This record gives sequence, structure tokens and C-alpha cells, in this order.
Amino acid sequence: MTNLANPSGALKGDPRYGLSESELKLYYMNKLPCWFIHIELDAEKFLEIDDFIRQQHAEYLNTHSDRIRFVGPLKEEDGINTTGVLILLDSPDRNITKLWIENDPYYMNNIYKDFNITRWSSSMEMRQLDYSRVKGWEQFVIIAIDGPEGNKLRTSVAGDHHKYQALVMKRYVARGPLQNDSGSELIGSLMIMEFPNLHACEEFWRNEPLNYAGVFNEVIIKRWAYGKEIE
Repeated sequence: MTNLANPSGALKGDPRYGLSESELKLYYMNKLPCWFIHIELDAEKFLEIDDFIRQQHAEYLNTHSDRIRFVGPLKEEDGINTTGVLILLDSPDRNITKLWIENDPYYMNNIYKDFNITRWSSSMEMRQLDYSRVKGWEQFVIIAIDGPEGNKLRTSVAGDHHKYQALVMKRYVARGPLQNDSGSELIGSLMIMEFPNLHACEEFWRNEPLNYAGVFNEVIIKRWAYGKEIE
């Protein structure tokens, strides 16, 4: 049964808590945009970066740390080799976000092989330096893209999804929906999680109602680590 005081089902502390369906749509469209930047590295060039370029890159990110919600390397399953970078960046629009990436010294020196930009809306107010980390635990990024019936299926399990979220809330480092560029439609979900190991993260995802209801037709789980550039 829908809670008339909180029809979205969002949990307390979530800025969507208590919003009606029409208010929720306006919230997404008018909220200051944040962008999920998924960067693929040129592995060979990344290994050969000289200290000067590395320092330039670190200074560039540090200069813009007030706009960066999260940044850090994406790693292979072994947790050693770096294959890419995740950045969650506050920015007015896609074009300015693209320009921001292209001014990164790593991009200008061809360390970045390719990148994708997707609008993302944070369901938490925390940023990288705010999260209380568990020593020795590992971080994982889950990128889930909706299937053709995503909206309908998401609505059908919304109650179960929010109940499940409440049980695992402390494991979220960041979470929120992926959107089209205008913010008018949801197209998926992105979250950063913290668990003792990959198996625990995969178990969490198996039990997520949005997952087993078939909302998504593409899911990627990648190891991630906190980037030291803004630490």
C-alpha cells in the first residue's frame, strides 16, 4: 500500500522523501545536475606516466574538488590493475562536463582512451570525504541500465526495494538514478558500495528487488577505490 505521506517510498534522509509523483518529476528536472564520467584508460600509456603529468593531473582534480563528489580508479577483479576511472561531477550540462574532461592533463596527454558521460542524481548528500569507511573493506561500483520495461517493473517492486535499502543503508557509499540529459527520465542506477569482499557485494545484488524483478538488462560490477587526488 502506498504511503500517502511519502508516495515515492524514499527513506528518511533522502531528499526525495515525502515528494508526490509530480513533485518528484520536478525535483529531478530542476536539481543541479551531476554527471557520471566513466573513463577508459590507455593501459600502456597509464603505466608510463611521468611524475610531471601525474602531478598536473592531481593538481587539476584538487583545484576542482568542490565540484567532485567522488573520484577513483576502476580496477580488474584482482584489485591490482587499473582499467579506468569513475568521476561523479557537479556540472551544469553535458557540454561543460565534456570540456572539463578535455582540460584534464591526462586527457591532453592521451592517457584517457575513451569516456562516457551520463547524468546522475545523488540520493545521498555525502561526498567522498564524508563517508565513514570500514578499515580493510573494499569498494565496488554497480552500473545498472534499464531494460525496455524498466519503469513499469521498477514501480512494481518499489516498496520491496526501499525496504531492502533500509536494511543495507550503511553499505552505500553513493547511490542514485541514472537519467537522460534533461533529467526527465530514469534510465538506470549507479551506486558505490562497501563490503568485505566481492562475494558479499554480489550477494547484496542478488537480493536487490530491482535486480531479480528484471528492471535492468545490463549490469556491471567493478572494483573501485577512493582516489587520492582529493583526499
